[in-house]
Amino acid sequence: MKKLLKLLAIIATASPIVMTVSCQKTKTQTTKPINAIENLKRRIERKSISDIQIRNVVFVNNTLEAIYNKIQTEILKVRPGVVKDKDYTISKTVDADKVLFTVAATSVSELISNEFSFEVAKEDISLADIKDLYFDTYETELETKIQTEISTYFCAEAQKDIDYQIIKQMTENAGTIEVKAISTSNFLKNSFTINVLPAKTNISTITIENVIVGQNIDQLVLTKIQEKVPDAKSDDFTISGTNYANRIATSAGINTIRVEANPDSILIQGAFSITIEKASIEDLELAILVGEEQETVEDYIQTEMDKIAPGIEKDVDYAITNLADVTISGQTITVEAKANSTKIKDSFSITVEKVSIQEIELIVYTDDEEDYVKTYIQENIQVYADEAEEGTDYTISNLNSLTIAGSEITVSAIEDSALIKDSFTITVLPARITISTLSITDVFVGDNIGEAILRTIQTASPRATVNDFAITGSISETGIATTAGDEIITVRAKENSTLITDEFKISVAKKDISDLGATIINIDGNDFTIRRLLLEAINQALPNVGVTSDDIDIAWPRWAWNTETRVTAKTTSTKIIGTFIFQYI
Repeated sequence: MKKLLKLLAIIATASPIVMTVSCQKTKTQTTKPINAIENLKRRIERKSISDIQIRNVVFVNNTLEAIYNKIQTEILKVRPGVVKDKDYTISKTVDADKVLFTVAATSVSELISNEFSFEVAKEDISLADIKDLYFDTYETELETKIQTEISTYFCAEAQKDIDYQIIKQMTENAGTIEVKAISTSNFLKNSFTINVLPAKTNISTITIENVIVGQNIDQLVLTKIQEKVPDAKSDDFTISGTNYANRIATSAGINTIRVEANPDSILIQGAFSITIEKASIEDLELAILVGEEQETVEDYIQTEMDKIAPGIEKDVDYAITNLADVTISGQTITVEAKANSTKIKDSFSITVEKVSIQEIELIVYTDDEEDYVKTYIQENIQVYADEAEEGTDYTISNLNSLTIAGSEITVSAIEDSALIKDSFTITVLPARITISTLSITDVFVGDNIGEAILRTIQTASPRATVNDFAITGSISETGIATTAGDEIITVRAKENSTLITDEFKISVAKKDISDLGATIINIDGNDFTIRRLLLEAINQALPNVGVTSDDIDIAWPRWAWNTETRVTAKTTSTKIIGTFIFQYI
């Protein structure tokens, strides 16, 4: 400002106002400075714009006009009042990858001088992402999708045939489309490709009839769609509906299940609906035998309903009539669907059938009494029909041969029995040998008596095996006696053994450690070490006994010169008795 005022003062001094006086008439004349403002501008130094830098300009965020405005803004920072086209011009040099903008001061500008340049990279359209199109619709969608993609993500001013071209390479029903940037484009470079797939098959014409509650809808729909489109998969469509769950139809309804092609499917389009009908129960077959209780029969019926579809409920979807504890054959139970059920329809009947006794297997022996055998037979038949009686429902023949080994007794249902049918036979076996008189003595903790038990039983019944008896009590799985006690082990004949009967018991004595003093020597160390080595030595001398520190007391000597140590079995030990002395080093 000071510089400007100084210049104005110089001008005022150098250019005085001249006044002229006339004789005839007084007249004042003023001679103004010739174009003083223009002379002032010329005398002001022009500003160079060569140091202006414009960086990080991209077309995706800027139009050409926006770039020009940015140039104007930067120049005005250098010299206010600059006007485009009067004081400077903008030229563009376009190559394959970028646009070079050159901003040059005009020769007539009195405000700025020189020039500056900056580059703007073209937008790479190879990064464009347009989903596959389909042959039947691509022509109407193509140009809009391309222009939208480029305008949105690359440059809003880019135009077809100026900045990019569309090159179609199509076959009869498919192909590819290349979108290629024109080399002279101010904005774009490179290219991208769009696939044109064969037209999707419209599934809206598909109909599926006679679908009932409980059917697998997923498989049904997939099979039907594959009739039109063999390559279709379950991922190509979705199934929905309030009566559709876990892949099946759960209740009836008109057009209540909808099948819709996934938008991403390359094979199918459209949608269709399925009507679900109630499932008929008239073909259900259920065998109910004499003796079944009401609750059991209800469970049988519900199980059959569950096979149709989940959620079918008694008293909601169906009713049972004439249901009671089943006592005689020929009784009829009716299961009828309720009219307001949304799941099932119709009805079916169940006829109570006689129980077959032919699978009954019994064992009797020559020493069994006839009354025992009769009771034995009746108890086993009444497991199936608890009201069955001899003479009314079945007969026993050849019972008088009970004393003859190998003879057969036949039990036959009476034809008029309302409870049972068929027959079975019993082969009489030789009398079983009692093992109650057997004994095994001198058994100690740690002894393996498994084999001794078998040998003892075989002295009475040579054909007996380990499958004929069971051993319980203080004995390991490998047959080792583990704890002392009177009659602490029981050997009992199995009920299904045909060779032996009854049981016997075995007493187990504690193992005496009194003789161990002579075998346990050369033990050295502190008290803890001696105790550990002592237990190891005892268990080595008494294998399978399993002596622990809870079984022994150790009396250490009072004097250092005395090396004798007393080891005594605790009275609470269930494994050992006795005392021994050992000397440690």
